[in-house]
Amino acid sequence: MSLFTDTANDFTFDDVRVTCSADANTVYAASSDKGLKDAFADYFKVGTILNGSTVKNSAITANVLKEYNSITCENETKPDATLVQSRCTEENVGVSLSRAAAIFDFCAKNHISVRGHVLVWHSQTPVWFFKKDFRPEGEWVTKDIMDKRMESYIKNMFAAIKSEYPGLDLYAYDVVNEAISDDSNRSSVKGGAREPGDNKKHGGTSAWVQVYGDNSFIEKAFTYARKYAPAGCKLFYNDYNEYWDHKRNAIFNLCKDLYGKGLLDGVGMQSHINADINGFSGAAAHSASMKKYLSIGCDVQITELDVSCEGGKFTLQQQADKYKAIFKAAMDYNANPTYKGKVTAICMWGPNDANTWLGSSNSPMLHDGSNKPKPAYKAVASLVPQSGLSDSAPAADKAPSSDNKDNKDSKKDNSKTTVSYYTGFEKNKSGWEGRGSASVSISTKKAYKGKKSLYVSKRKEAWNGTFKALDKKEYNPGKAYSFSAYVMYPSGGSKDTFCLKLQYTDKNGQAQYASIAEGTAKKGKWLNLKNTKYTI
Repeated sequence: MSLFTDTANDFTFDDVRVTCSADANTVYAASSDKGLKDAFADYFKVGTILNGSTVKNSAITANVLKEYNSITCENETKPDATLVQSRCTEENVGVSLSRAAAIFDFCAKNHISVRGHVLVWHSQTPVWFFKKDFRPEGEWVTKDIMDKRMESYIKNMFAAIKSEYPGLDLYAYDVVNEAISDDSNRSSVKGGAREPGDNKKHGGTSAWVQVYGDNSFIEKAFTYARKYAPAGCKLFYNDYNEYWDHKRNAIFNLCKDLYGKGLLDGVGMQSHINADINGFSGAAAHSASMKKYLSIGCDVQITELDVSCEGGKFTLQQQADKYKAIFKAAMDYNANPTYKGKVTAICMWGPNDANTWLGSSNSPMLHDGSNKPKPAYKAVASLVPQSGLSDSAPAADKAPSSDNKDNKDSKKDNSKTTVSYYTGFEKNKSGWEGRGSASVSISTKKAYKGKKSLYVSKRKEAWNGTFKALDKKEYNPGKAYSFSAYVMYPSGGSKDTFCLKLQYTDKNGQAQYASIAEGTAKKGKWLNLKNTKYTI
């Protein structure tokens, strides 16, 4: 169910309800389709990765649809997967999205947001990209030539995504990855640059540093990315061991400088950690680093989270405690932010224990090899007790009973009506999300009823609005329902048309957008979008 207007104006909506004729004693349980994305909808996105194999695994993709609202390609958008050597010239670098196609198709079809990963990286970038005539045995090119190649590559990647997947919500991109050295002797000089060299011959060395001599390529990469990235796509620097004091400080200094120049939007904390609550990658060190990056004023995303049991060294309960501590630190900060930025996503680096770069023996994910939730999943879910993931009530505002005076769909002839969904947004966003570039937030400025409503902003196109997935067990094909929502827009033209639509996939696998209700509103006036007999 989605709501948008004919323009890109911001708008507010309130008092949303769906009812149907049913026995008054009917009680709806919390949706079995609810997942982590719903539980943490008021805090941050929750994501995972897909690759060319897992995207074809129906059990995995079913779990993804239930749990996550962010997807990162594991390898399919890295330079060695997207650069096309035979199509490269000094003026135009050839790119292809063919390896990412199945994943992007899946995300576009199911309206799942995407984190791009990665544009500039010393690893998984073929050495020929840095050599004369694009030959691996050639001489290293000059900085001026590399500038042109880097700009062309970044430009063409964003252009290809826009052209081939115009409806894809590319909400974030790792522009530069792992550029800071682990060596404390280097983290304070040359911008923390790695040793120069061919990473294929000497692991950990950087061809980017080989050409530029230092980390000066990083600012250029963000300059080009800012120039060509689509509106609404935030630009991140991403790294591992991001909680190690000397490396943390180097990342902080780099990102603070880029943020001050308007080039960077956030820091990506990879967070490949073990289940020890203390130690080198302990919860306290991780939380302190997260807050240090947030003090820049930028966003933070935990981008590649896995918590290893290290072959049985740590128990599943220790793993659960560590996962819970990481999520809780992010939740607590977002609930009482000290700085401008917030934690905007926590993304797993693997859909289950059978599909992880660490190997199944380390059992690092929230789900086991059969996609069953582990103690870590339950520990994380327990942080939001009203999420609908347990036996407690769902996160939506409490629905009024069928005899509630405010229930405008109750009939005077005493026929029985039940409310299958209702929210006035007095408590939270109740699972409503932004479509496209749109952002949704609780507002206290305008409300049709009560003190709060939901505000939809940052819209770039008319179809950008807000949506909420309906529970398939409550909403049955062939059955009639009454849909109602109050909408209003505060600024813009004198009139605007609002659309309430139901999106579904037909038997041919094509997305359809059926109109539930449409209406024209006057600026500053509430409009009731309503259809009392809509048959699904």
